[in-house]
Amino acid sequence: MTGLFASAITTTTTIVEISLS
Repeated sequence: MTGLFASAITTTTTIVEISLS
């Protein structure tokens, strides 16, 4: 479950960075 939670954070961060770029 922890791995899935970390994956969700990584995915969200990536989407935010793409949106800001």
